[in-house]
Amino acid sequence: MKSLLLAIAIFAAIDFGLSMNVKNKCKIESRVKLILKTMNENTVAAVVDCVVGKGECDPTGEEIKVHAKDAVCSGRCGRDCTCEQIQIRLIVRKMKLEYNDQWLRVENNFKYIC
Repeated sequence: MKSLLLAIAIFAAIDFGLSMNVKNKCKIESRVKLILKTMNENTVAAVVDCVVGKGECDPTGEEIKVHAKDAVCSGRCGRDCTCEQIQIRLIVRKMKLEYNDQWLRVENNFKYIC
């Protein structure tokens, strides 16, 4: 009887732990998917112009502009990232890999105020 209760307690703890991991995963938001999908030389340059104050802002530019300083100035969050930080990191990662010259413009714009 004791071993049965122990087994039930272990399975319940494992199930609880697994369900907590699933609940804490972030889903990529549709707005972020759209940004990632539509990134190209022209759109990235236009958004960066907005972010650094050299051009007009469309809705995407406005949204990126809100988070740009934090993206440049914040250190790595590691396992403590919020879902919002993860969304931002996805966009930054793609910019660094595919549009590094544009990412450097953003970094240069904010690095002196971090």
